[in-house]
Amino acid sequence: MRKLTFSILTLILAAVVGSSVSAQESESGVRAVPTGTGYVDVHLHLRGGVLQGNTRINTQEGYLSSAANLISVMNQHGIEKAIVMPPPQIPNQNGPGSYEFLLRVAEDYPGRLYLLGGGKDLNELIHRYQANDVSDDIREEFRQRAEAMIGAGVKGFGEMTALHYSFRPRHPFEEVQADHPLFLLLADIAAEHDLPIDIHAEALAENTSRSEAFGRASPKNPPTSLRNIPGFERLLAHNREARIVWQHVGWDNTGHMTVDLLRRLLQAHPNLYMALKIRINDFARQPMRNRPVDGKWNIKEEWMALFEDFPDRFVMGIDEFINVAWDSQGSAPGDLTVGAREPFKGWSLLRQLPLELRRKIGRDNATRIYRLD
Repeated sequence: MRKLTFSILTLILAAVVGSSVSAQESESGVRAVPTGTGYVDVHLHLRGGVLQGNTRINTQEGYLSSAANLISVMNQHGIEKAIVMPPPQIPNQNGPGSYEFLLRVAEDYPGRLYLLGGGKDLNELIHRYQANDVSDDIREEFRQRAEAMIGAGVKGFGEMTALHYSFRPRHPFEEVQADHPLFLLLADIAAEHDLPIDIHAEALAENTSRSEAFGRASPKNPPTSLRNIPGFERLLAHNREARIVWQHVGWDNTGHMTVDLLRRLLQAHPNLYMALKIRINDFARQPMRNRPVDGKWNIKEEWMALFEDFPDRFVMGIDEFINVAWDSQGSAPGDLTVGAREPFKGWSLLRQLPLELRRKIGRDNATRIYRLD
């Protein structure tokens, strides 16, 4: 019965991506998505924490365990390739390790997992210095860090952030204009090496007061945040050879990420790409605005028109945090991911798209933008 169920699932996935495929099994017995037939998720995180006493410590063992968990989830959902990265961090934040922890993970799953770097090592430098304080020495340190990541084989830089709200008291608030000198330098480095930049930036078309929901969520969120769309556009215009992927489009915490804004930016900036993130719920417990889908998960008409008008500019980046498959006591966690009751639910959007558009947004655009094998 289990084999029959898996065969049916395989046929469904084959229809979804427009290929006739059959299930394959690796030497380890793990079901795999046949090469060239599955989706690509461009934005995922791994948790490396394992219990040591009463404390969870990030370890290489933990990241490898989480990676095994991720591969299992990918196989269930027809995702052939995924890009993992450190979340964006600020100075003195005791967050997950830098990209080095993830190097071994990518090496263990060639052709399945790829790596972005900079969420810790580069993002913290950007948020450490005011724009006027960036010296030649700081620029050189920044470049050296970026070049080291490139030498290690990263597929781009991420997760970088210009505006990141705090969703709970121990969660960081991060804010800097996207035309910060080190962001502009990163665009130049990315262009030189033909690599993309993933950026997390809540959209603010104007100076905006903190919502009641974010006031309740965390005291770190300031009373007012400054408009950032002009700075974002200056980053995009700084070097047209730099591919900028705006993450979490469709997950709007400000109400400013309208279809009209997205359309205008896509028209004005040919080097701008957008990664779709659609959650069932959100941490701040406020109604999510400007979602691509309605309450029944049907794509809204204005969003469908946007996808059809810009078919080469969208990718999928679900932004799930994958936990370790087991803890030091040998027991499985209650769920695989953090932040969504149904892991990878957002991928259901693709089933409503015409076949050619489904292929582009689900796979082909990501393969091109991130130069995947």
